[in-house]
Amino acid sequence: NFLHVFFGPQSIVSVAPGRLMAPLKMQRSVALCSALGAVLVCRLPGRAFLFGGSSSAAKGLRRQRSGHVGPRGAPVAPAGPGREAEGASVAGSAGLVLLGGCFAGARALAGTAAKGPRRGGPIARAAEAVKKKTASVTTDLPEEYDWAQVSPEWEVDCFSRPVMRDGKKMWELLLADENAVYRRVAQMKPTRVNSVVVGKVLKIFFEESQVKPTHIRFFRKVMKNMLTVALNNIRDSMPQYGELKVLPSRNCHMLRQWLGYREREVYPTMEGFSAITARKGIQQSMIQMSYDVLPTRMNFNKYILGAMKVSALRALRGKLLGKMCPLPAGMDDEEKVIGVLILSPKSKSLVNQWKSEEVCGVRYDSENAKMLLDLGIDTTHMFETVPPEYREECLKFEKGKKDQGGIHWVGVQDTITAGAPDPDDPTGGLEGLWLCMDHTDEDAV
Repeated sequence: NFLHVFFGPQSIVSVAPGRLMAPLKMQRSVALCSALGAVLVCRLPGRAFLFGGSSSAAKGLRRQRSGHVGPRGAPVAPAGPGREAEGASVAGSAGLVLLGGCFAGARALAGTAAKGPRRGGPIARAAEAVKKKTASVTTDLPEEYDWAQVSPEWEVDCFSRPVMRDGKKMWELLLADENAVYRRVAQMKPTRVNSVVVGKVLKIFFEESQVKPTHIRFFRKVMKNMLTVALNNIRDSMPQYGELKVLPSRNCHMLRQWLGYREREVYPTMEGFSAITARKGIQQSMIQMSYDVLPTRMNFNKYILGAMKVSALRALRGKLLGKMCPLPAGMDDEEKVIGVLILSPKSKSLVNQWKSEEVCGVRYDSENAKMLLDLGIDTTHMFETVPPEYREECLKFEKGKKDQGGIHWVGVQDTITAGAPDPDDPTGGLEGLWLCMDHTDEDAV
Protein backbone atom coordinates (compact mmCIF):
# COMPACT_ATOMS: atom_id res chain seq x y z
CA ASN A 1 0.00 0.00 0.00
CA PHE A 2 1.32 3.43 -0.88
CA LEU A 3 0.20 6.95 -0.16
CA HIS A 4 0.87 9.08 -3.25
CA VAL A 5 1.41 12.81 -2.82
CA PHE A 6 0.92 14.84 -6.01
CA PHE A 7 2.63 18.23 -6.31
CA GLY A 8 0.68 20.15 -8.94
CA PRO A 9 -1.16 18.24 -11.67
CA GLN A 10 1.36 15.49 -12.42
CA SER A 11 4.42 14.94 -10.18
CA ILE A 12 4.32 12.39 -7.41
CA VAL A 13 5.91 11.06 -4.22
CA SER A 14 5.25 7.59 -2.79
CA VAL A 15 4.97 7.17 0.97
CA ALA A 16 4.90 3.75 2.63
CA PRO A 17 2.42 3.90 5.56
CA GLY A 18 3.31 2.34 8.87
CA ARG A 19 6.88 3.67 9.04
CA LEU A 20 7.87 6.94 10.71
CA MET A 21 9.46 9.90 9.01
CA ALA A 22 11.57 12.50 10.79
CA PRO A 23 9.29 15.36 11.91
CA LEU A 24 11.31 17.98 10.02
CA LYS A 25 11.12 16.04 6.74
CA MET A 26 7.40 15.50 7.20
CA GLN A 27 6.94 19.16 7.95
CA ARG A 28 8.70 20.15 4.73
CA SER A 29 6.67 17.70 2.68
CA VAL A 30 3.33 18.88 4.04
CA ALA A 31 4.42 22.49 3.69
CA LEU A 32 5.21 21.90 0.05
CA CYS A 33 1.84 20.21 -0.45
CA SER A 34 0.18 23.28 0.98
CA ALA A 35 2.24 25.69 -1.12
CA LEU A 36 1.49 23.86 -4.35
CA GLY A 37 -2.11 22.84 -3.77
CA ALA A 38 -1.13 19.19 -3.62
CA VAL A 39 -3.41 16.23 -4.10
CA LEU A 40 -3.18 13.31 -1.67
CA VAL A 41 -4.04 9.90 -3.06
CA CYS A 42 -4.34 6.79 -0.91
CA ARG A 43 -3.95 3.61 -2.97
CA LEU A 44 -5.17 0.32 -1.60
CA PRO A 45 -5.28 -2.96 -3.53
CA GLY A 46 -7.70 -2.33 -6.38
CA ARG A 47 -8.75 1.12 -5.11
CA ALA A 48 -7.58 4.73 -5.27
CA PHE A 49 -8.88 7.61 -3.14
CA LEU A 50 -8.17 11.29 -3.85
CA PHE A 51 -8.26 13.97 -1.17
CA GLY A 52 -8.37 17.62 -2.27
CA GLY A 53 -7.15 19.24 -5.48
CA SER A 54 -8.16 18.09 -8.95
CA SER A 55 -8.86 14.55 -10.06
CA SER A 56 -6.81 15.28 -13.18
CA ALA A 57 -3.75 14.80 -10.97
CA ALA A 58 -4.23 11.08 -11.15
CA LYS A 59 -4.26 10.87 -14.93
CA GLY A 60 -1.34 9.13 -16.53
CA LEU A 61 -0.27 7.45 -13.28
CA ARG A 62 1.67 4.23 -13.58
CA ARG A 63 4.29 2.47 -11.53
CA GLN A 64 7.91 2.24 -12.59
CA ARG A 65 10.07 -0.64 -11.46
CA SER A 66 13.83 -0.19 -11.26
CA GLY A 67 16.49 -2.71 -10.23
CA HIS A 68 20.01 -2.51 -8.80
CA VAL A 69 23.03 -3.48 -10.81
CA GLY A 70 26.75 -3.28 -10.33
CA PRO A 71 29.64 -3.79 -12.72
CA ARG A 72 28.63 -5.94 -15.69
CA GLY A 73 25.18 -6.69 -14.29
CA ALA A 74 26.25 -7.70 -10.76
CA PRO A 75 23.81 -6.70 -7.97
CA VAL A 76 24.65 -3.78 -5.71
CA ALA A 77 23.27 -2.63 -2.39
CA PRO A 78 19.83 -0.98 -2.67
CA ALA A 79 19.59 2.77 -2.33
CA GLY A 80 17.70 2.30 0.91
CA PRO A 81 14.95 0.02 2.22
CA GLY A 82 12.61 -0.89 -0.58
CA ARG A 83 13.11 -0.48 -4.28
CA GLU A 84 15.02 2.24 -6.06
CA ALA A 85 12.06 4.04 -7.55
CA GLU A 86 8.52 3.27 -6.41
CA GLY A 87 6.09 5.76 -7.85
CA ALA A 88 4.71 7.33 -10.95
CA SER A 89 6.72 8.15 -14.03
CA VAL A 90 4.88 10.80 -15.95
CA ALA A 91 5.90 13.82 -18.02
CA GLY A 92 3.77 16.58 -16.55
CA SER A 93 3.10 20.06 -17.78
CA ALA A 94 5.93 21.33 -15.57
CA GLY A 95 8.30 19.35 -17.77
CA LEU A 96 10.15 17.35 -15.12
CA VAL A 97 9.56 14.56 -12.62
CA LEU A 98 12.18 13.37 -10.15
CA LEU A 99 12.16 9.82 -8.87
CA GLY A 100 14.15 8.29 -6.05
CA GLY A 101 13.98 5.71 -3.28
CA CYS A 102 10.97 5.15 -1.03
CA PHE A 103 9.98 7.48 1.75
CA ALA A 104 10.73 5.96 5.12
CA GLY A 105 7.11 6.61 6.08
CA ALA A 106 4.74 9.31 7.32
CA ARG A 107 3.45 10.86 10.48
CA ALA A 108 0.13 12.67 10.66
CA LEU A 109 -0.48 15.13 7.82
CA ALA A 110 -1.78 17.89 10.05
CA GLY A 111 -0.73 21.04 11.86
CA THR A 112 2.36 21.86 9.75
CA ALA A 113 1.13 23.11 6.39
CA ALA A 114 0.65 26.71 7.46
CA LYS A 115 4.36 27.32 8.11
CA GLY A 116 5.29 26.98 4.41
CA PRO A 117 8.47 25.61 2.90
CA ARG A 118 11.74 26.49 4.58
CA ARG A 119 13.63 29.14 2.65
CA GLY A 120 16.94 28.29 1.08
CA GLY A 121 16.56 24.50 1.15
CA PRO A 122 15.88 22.08 -1.70
CA ILE A 123 12.17 21.94 -0.86
CA ALA A 124 11.82 25.71 -1.17
CA ARG A 125 13.59 25.68 -4.50
CA ALA A 126 11.41 22.81 -5.66
CA ALA A 127 8.29 24.82 -4.83
CA GLU A 128 9.64 27.87 -6.61
CA ALA A 129 10.57 25.81 -9.68
CA VAL A 130 7.12 24.28 -9.90
CA LYS A 131 5.45 27.65 -9.67
CA LYS A 132 7.61 28.80 -12.58
CA LYS A 133 6.67 25.64 -14.52
CA THR A 134 10.35 24.76 -14.83
CA ALA A 135 10.54 21.66 -12.67
CA SER A 136 8.45 19.48 -10.43
CA VAL A 137 10.59 18.01 -7.68
CA THR A 138 10.22 15.34 -5.04
CA THR A 139 12.77 14.59 -2.31
CA ASP A 140 12.14 11.21 -0.74
CA LEU A 141 15.24 9.53 0.66
CA PRO A 142 14.69 7.05 3.51
CA GLU A 143 15.92 7.83 7.01
CA GLU A 144 17.95 4.61 7.11
CA TYR A 145 20.03 5.62 4.08
CA ASP A 146 23.60 4.33 4.51
CA TRP A 147 25.54 7.48 3.70
CA ALA A 148 28.81 5.83 4.75
CA GLN A 149 28.64 3.83 1.51
CA VAL A 150 28.11 6.88 -0.72
CA SER A 151 31.19 8.08 -2.61
CA PRO A 152 31.94 11.80 -3.11
CA GLU A 153 32.76 11.01 -6.75
CA TRP A 154 29.58 11.17 -8.82
CA GLU A 155 28.52 10.38 -12.38
CA VAL A 156 25.75 12.00 -14.41
CA ASP A 157 24.07 11.47 -17.76
CA CYS A 158 21.40 13.52 -19.53
CA PHE A 159 19.95 12.25 -22.79
CA SER A 160 16.83 11.05 -24.58
CA ARG A 161 15.49 7.57 -23.81
CA PRO A 162 13.62 5.10 -26.06
CA VAL A 163 10.19 6.09 -24.69
CA MET A 164 7.83 8.28 -26.70
CA ARG A 165 5.73 10.91 -24.90
CA ASP A 166 3.40 13.12 -26.94
CA GLY A 167 5.25 12.21 -30.12
CA LYS A 168 8.71 13.01 -28.76
CA LYS A 169 11.33 11.05 -26.89
CA MET A 170 11.40 11.37 -23.12
CA TRP A 171 14.59 12.86 -21.67
CA GLU A 172 16.18 11.73 -18.42
CA LEU A 173 18.90 12.93 -16.12
CA LEU A 174 20.52 10.06 -14.22
CA LEU A 175 22.87 10.66 -11.31
CA ALA A 176 24.77 8.07 -9.27
CA ASP A 177 27.76 8.01 -6.99
CA GLU A 178 30.57 5.73 -8.18
CA ASN A 179 29.43 3.01 -5.74
CA ALA A 180 25.91 3.13 -7.21
CA VAL A 181 24.38 3.61 -3.75
CA TYR A 182 22.98 7.14 -4.13
CA ARG A 183 21.00 7.15 -7.38
CA ARG A 184 18.51 9.67 -8.67
CA VAL A 185 16.37 10.00 -11.81
CA ALA A 186 14.84 13.11 -13.34
CA GLN A 187 12.49 12.83 -16.32
CA MET A 188 12.10 15.85 -18.59
CA LYS A 189 10.23 17.04 -21.62
CA PRO A 190 12.56 17.69 -24.56
CA THR A 191 11.47 21.34 -24.65
CA ARG A 192 12.69 21.79 -21.06
CA VAL A 193 16.20 20.42 -21.52
CA ASN A 194 18.75 23.21 -21.06
CA SER A 195 21.65 24.07 -18.78
CA VAL A 196 19.45 26.17 -16.45
CA VAL A 197 16.93 23.38 -15.76
CA VAL A 198 19.66 20.74 -15.51
CA GLY A 199 21.53 22.96 -13.05
CA LYS A 200 18.43 23.38 -10.85
CA VAL A 201 17.90 19.63 -10.72
CA LEU A 202 21.54 18.96 -9.85
CA LYS A 203 21.45 21.59 -7.09
CA ILE A 204 18.54 19.79 -5.47
CA PHE A 205 20.34 16.47 -5.65
CA PHE A 206 23.54 18.03 -4.28
CA GLU A 207 21.78 19.50 -1.24
CA GLU A 208 19.65 16.43 -0.69
CA SER A 209 22.73 14.24 -0.26
CA GLN A 210 24.58 14.18 3.05
CA VAL A 211 27.74 13.28 1.12
CA LYS A 212 28.68 16.23 -1.07
CA PRO A 213 30.35 15.63 -4.43
CA THR A 214 34.02 16.49 -4.92
CA HIS A 215 34.22 15.10 -8.48
CA ILE A 216 31.50 14.69 -11.07
CA ARG A 217 31.95 12.91 -14.39
CA PHE A 218 29.86 12.58 -17.53
CA PHE A 219 30.62 10.50 -20.61
CA ARG A 220 28.30 11.69 -23.38
CA LYS A 221 30.14 13.90 -25.88
CA VAL A 222 27.06 15.58 -27.36
CA MET A 223 26.01 16.78 -23.88
CA LYS A 224 29.46 18.06 -22.92
CA ASN A 225 28.69 21.77 -23.35
CA MET A 226 25.34 21.73 -21.56
CA LEU A 227 26.54 19.71 -18.57
CA THR A 228 29.77 21.69 -18.31
CA VAL A 229 27.85 24.98 -18.22
CA ALA A 230 25.33 23.66 -15.67
CA LEU A 231 28.01 22.29 -13.35
CA ASN A 232 30.27 25.33 -13.68
CA ASN A 233 27.32 27.57 -12.78
CA ILE A 234 26.76 25.53 -9.63
CA ARG A 235 30.43 25.76 -8.74
CA ASP A 236 30.51 29.52 -9.32
CA SER A 237 27.24 30.34 -7.55
CA MET A 238 27.59 28.07 -4.50
CA PRO A 239 30.81 28.66 -2.51
CA GLN A 240 30.64 25.22 -0.85
CA TYR A 241 31.19 23.64 -4.27
CA GLY A 242 34.04 25.94 -5.27
CA GLU A 243 36.47 22.99 -5.35
CA LEU A 244 34.16 20.69 -7.33
CA LYS A 245 36.03 19.05 -10.20
CA VAL A 246 34.01 18.74 -13.41
CA LEU A 247 35.49 15.86 -15.42
CA PRO A 248 34.25 15.02 -18.91
CA SER A 249 35.34 11.38 -19.00
CA ARG A 250 34.56 7.95 -20.36
CA ASN A 251 35.12 6.66 -16.80
CA CYS A 252 31.46 6.56 -15.74
CA HIS A 253 31.40 2.83 -15.12
CA MET A 254 28.63 2.42 -12.54
CA LEU A 255 26.27 4.85 -14.23
CA ARG A 256 26.78 3.04 -17.55
CA GLN A 257 25.90 -0.27 -15.88
CA TRP A 258 22.79 1.24 -14.32
CA LEU A 259 21.76 2.79 -17.65
CA GLY A 260 22.31 -0.56 -19.36
CA TYR A 261 20.04 -2.22 -16.83
CA ARG A 262 17.32 0.38 -17.36
CA GLU A 263 17.56 -0.11 -21.13
CA ARG A 264 17.06 -3.86 -20.69
CA GLU A 265 14.55 -4.00 -17.85
CA VAL A 266 12.90 -0.63 -17.21
CA TYR A 267 12.26 1.26 -20.44
CA PRO A 268 10.68 -1.74 -22.22
CA THR A 269 7.99 -1.80 -19.48
CA MET A 270 7.07 1.86 -20.06
CA GLU A 271 4.17 2.95 -22.20
CA GLY A 272 5.48 4.40 -25.45
CA PHE A 273 8.66 2.30 -25.50
CA SER A 274 10.33 2.15 -28.91
CA ALA A 275 12.92 -0.60 -29.32
CA ILE A 276 16.45 0.42 -30.23
CA THR A 277 17.83 -1.22 -33.35
CA ALA A 278 21.36 -2.31 -32.54
CA ARG A 279 24.09 -2.14 -35.13
CA LYS A 280 25.27 -5.49 -36.41
CA GLY A 281 28.92 -4.58 -36.08
CA ILE A 282 31.20 -1.68 -35.27
CA GLN A 283 34.33 -0.97 -37.25
CA GLN A 284 37.21 1.00 -35.80
CA SER A 285 36.92 3.45 -38.70
CA MET A 286 33.37 4.25 -37.53
CA ILE A 287 34.71 5.23 -34.13
CA GLN A 288 37.56 7.55 -35.09
CA MET A 289 39.44 8.16 -38.31
CA SER A 290 42.62 9.78 -36.95
CA TYR A 291 44.42 10.13 -33.65
CA ASP A 292 46.70 12.65 -31.99
CA VAL A 293 50.34 11.69 -31.57
CA LEU A 294 51.31 11.16 -27.94
CA PRO A 295 52.72 14.44 -26.54
CA THR A 296 56.47 14.50 -25.95
CA ARG A 297 55.97 14.99 -22.23
CA MET A 298 54.09 11.67 -22.10
CA ASN A 299 56.53 9.64 -24.18
CA PHE A 300 57.79 6.34 -22.80
CA ASN A 301 60.41 3.87 -23.94
CA LYS A 302 58.69 0.50 -23.99
CA TYR A 303 55.52 -1.32 -23.10
CA ILE A 304 54.68 -4.94 -22.34
CA LEU A 305 51.36 -6.74 -22.81
CA GLY A 306 50.79 -9.03 -19.85
CA ALA A 307 48.35 -10.24 -17.21
CA MET A 308 47.88 -9.82 -13.47
CA LYS A 309 45.89 -11.92 -11.01
CA VAL A 310 42.70 -10.47 -9.59
CA SER A 311 44.10 -11.02 -6.07
CA ALA A 312 47.08 -8.79 -6.91
CA LEU A 313 44.84 -6.04 -8.28
CA ARG A 314 42.70 -6.14 -5.15
CA ALA A 315 45.81 -5.97 -2.96
CA LEU A 316 47.15 -2.93 -4.85
CA ARG A 317 43.93 -0.90 -4.69
CA GLY A 318 44.61 2.38 -2.92
CA LYS A 319 48.38 1.82 -2.63
CA LEU A 320 49.44 3.49 -5.88
CA LEU A 321 48.71 6.65 -7.81
CA GLY A 322 46.01 6.01 -10.37
CA LYS A 323 42.28 5.28 -10.36
CA MET A 324 40.88 1.76 -10.32
CA CYS A 325 37.37 0.97 -11.53
CA PRO A 326 35.30 -1.64 -9.63
CA LEU A 327 36.07 -5.25 -10.48
CA PRO A 328 33.08 -7.26 -11.71
CA ALA A 329 31.45 -9.24 -8.93
CA GLY A 330 32.22 -12.93 -8.89
CA MET A 331 35.75 -12.73 -10.30
CA ASP A 332 37.97 -15.39 -8.74
CA ASP A 333 41.22 -14.30 -7.08
CA GLU A 334 43.19 -16.60 -9.37
CA GLU A 335 41.61 -15.22 -12.54
CA LYS A 336 43.99 -13.14 -14.65
CA VAL A 337 43.22 -9.71 -16.04
CA ILE A 338 45.07 -8.59 -19.15
CA GLY A 339 46.89 -5.26 -19.19
CA VAL A 340 49.72 -3.02 -20.38
CA LEU A 341 52.90 -2.29 -18.44
CA ILE A 342 54.50 1.02 -19.46
CA LEU A 343 58.27 1.25 -18.94
CA SER A 344 59.93 4.66 -18.65
CA PRO A 345 63.04 6.09 -16.93
CA LYS A 346 60.82 9.06 -16.02
CA SER A 347 58.04 6.92 -14.57
CA LYS A 348 57.36 9.22 -11.60
CA SER A 349 56.99 12.24 -13.85
CA LEU A 350 54.74 10.29 -16.21
CA VAL A 351 52.50 9.08 -13.38
CA ASN A 352 52.20 12.59 -11.96
CA GLN A 353 51.11 13.87 -15.38
CA TRP A 354 48.58 11.07 -15.81
CA LYS A 355 47.27 11.70 -12.31
CA SER A 356 45.76 14.96 -13.55
CA GLU A 357 44.33 13.24 -16.63
CA GLU A 358 41.36 10.91 -16.93
CA VAL A 359 43.14 7.74 -18.09
CA CYS A 360 40.39 5.66 -19.69
CA GLY A 361 42.35 2.76 -21.12
CA VAL A 362 44.55 1.34 -23.87
CA ARG A 363 43.26 -0.33 -27.03
CA TYR A 364 44.47 -1.68 -30.35
CA ASP A 365 43.09 -0.35 -33.64
CA SER A 366 43.41 -3.48 -35.76
CA GLU A 367 42.45 -1.73 -39.01
CA ASN A 368 45.32 0.74 -38.75
CA ALA A 369 47.67 -1.38 -36.59
CA LYS A 370 47.97 1.34 -33.93
CA MET A 371 48.15 1.19 -30.15
CA LEU A 372 46.02 3.91 -28.57
CA LEU A 373 45.73 5.65 -25.22
CA ASP A 374 42.28 7.08 -24.36
CA LEU A 375 42.09 10.12 -22.10
CA GLY A 376 39.07 12.11 -20.94
CA ILE A 377 35.85 12.16 -22.95
CA ASP A 378 37.20 12.50 -26.50
CA THR A 379 41.01 12.48 -26.52
CA THR A 380 42.89 9.55 -28.04
CA HIS A 381 46.66 9.41 -28.53
CA MET A 382 48.51 7.01 -30.79
CA PHE A 383 51.72 5.78 -29.18
CA GLU A 384 52.88 3.12 -31.66
CA THR A 385 52.31 1.73 -35.10
CA VAL A 386 52.61 -1.98 -34.39
CA PRO A 387 55.05 -3.96 -36.59
CA PRO A 388 53.49 -6.94 -38.44
CA GLU A 389 55.25 -9.53 -36.27
CA TYR A 390 53.60 -8.22 -33.08
CA ARG A 391 50.06 -7.65 -34.33
CA GLU A 392 48.85 -11.11 -33.34
CA GLU A 393 49.75 -10.38 -29.70
CA CYS A 394 47.83 -7.12 -29.86
CA LEU A 395 44.77 -8.94 -31.22
CA LYS A 396 45.00 -11.37 -28.28
CA PHE A 397 45.14 -8.37 -25.96
CA GLU A 398 41.89 -7.01 -27.42
CA LYS A 399 40.22 -10.41 -27.23
CA GLY A 400 41.25 -10.76 -23.58
CA LYS A 401 39.66 -7.40 -22.82
CA LYS A 402 36.40 -8.29 -24.54
CA ASP A 403 36.24 -11.68 -22.78
CA GLN A 404 36.26 -9.83 -19.46
CA GLY A 405 33.84 -7.07 -20.39
CA GLY A 406 36.48 -4.48 -21.26
CA ILE A 407 38.35 -4.71 -17.95
CA HIS A 408 42.13 -4.20 -18.25
CA TRP A 409 44.91 -2.49 -16.33
CA VAL A 410 47.58 0.07 -17.22
CA GLY A 411 50.68 0.09 -15.03
CA VAL A 412 53.76 2.34 -15.04
CA GLN A 413 57.18 1.15 -13.92
CA ASP A 414 60.69 2.59 -13.92
CA THR A 415 62.98 0.92 -16.48
CA ILE A 416 65.81 0.94 -13.93
CA THR A 417 63.95 -1.24 -11.45
CA ALA A 418 61.94 -3.23 -14.01
CA GLY A 419 62.58 -6.95 -13.62
CA ALA A 420 64.26 -6.51 -10.23
CA PRO A 421 61.82 -4.84 -7.83
CA ASP A 422 62.46 -4.64 -4.10
CA PRO A 423 61.13 -7.92 -2.62
CA ASP A 424 59.86 -5.96 0.39
CA ASP A 425 57.93 -3.51 -1.82
CA PRO A 426 54.23 -4.52 -1.76
CA THR A 427 53.64 -2.58 -4.99
CA GLY A 428 56.03 -4.75 -7.00
CA GLY A 429 58.01 -1.73 -8.19
CA LEU A 430 55.02 -0.05 -9.86
CA GLU A 431 54.79 3.73 -9.73
CA GLY A 432 51.16 3.93 -10.83
CA LEU A 433 48.26 1.65 -11.69
CA TRP A 434 44.95 2.26 -13.44
CA LEU A 435 42.20 -0.35 -13.71
CA CYS A 436 40.12 0.59 -16.73
CA MET A 437 36.98 -0.50 -18.57
CA ASP A 438 36.85 -0.05 -22.33
CA HIS A 439 33.50 1.40 -23.48
CA THR A 440 34.53 2.08 -27.08
CA ASP A 441 31.86 -0.11 -28.67
CA GLU A 442 29.11 1.40 -26.50
CA ASP A 443 30.16 4.97 -27.34
CA ALA A 444 30.13 4.21 -31.07
CA VAL A 445 26.47 3.13 -31.08
